[in-house]
Amino acid sequence: YSAAWNTTGTANGAHSLTVRAFDAANNQTTSAAVSVTVNNGTATAPALALTGVPASISRGQTFTATATVTNSAAAAASGFSVAVSFTPSGTLRLQNPTVASQSVPTVAAGGSQSVTWQIRGTNAGTATVTMTLRDASGATVRSVSQAITIVR
Repeated sequence: YSAAWNTTGTANGAHSLTVRAFDAANNQTTSAAVSVTVNNGTATAPALALTGVPASISRGQTFTATATVTNSAAAAASGFSVAVSFTPSGTLRLQNPTVASQSVPTVAAGGSQSVTWQIRGTNAGTATVTMTLRDASGATVRSVSQAITIVR
């Protein structure tokens, strides 16, 4: 037996399929699962921009970094999050919010949505601020970085 499956409304990725068969007496059995991978093509991933990171700050000074997610696709983009990280880790610290990841649940078609963090310079040195856009599965979609110098 064979059947066609229109996967247009199905998310890309791995899926398991089973078949259930019935006889005239309504007895049933279910087949072993078969693994398939759906690939409906790649939708245009949203763009990610990082603003507000100054070239340098004094130790103890705070600045606001903004990550803007822009969706140029014809349909809304949903299920994304933006995470912020610092390299090296001891030079900067999150002030508000103190969590490193923020949800960007839905970005309208042709629209944009921003998330911000207040960040404080804690130790002198050169650091890199990185914003990473992740999809609902946690996979990295885009990443942008900017260097900053923290002076005494």
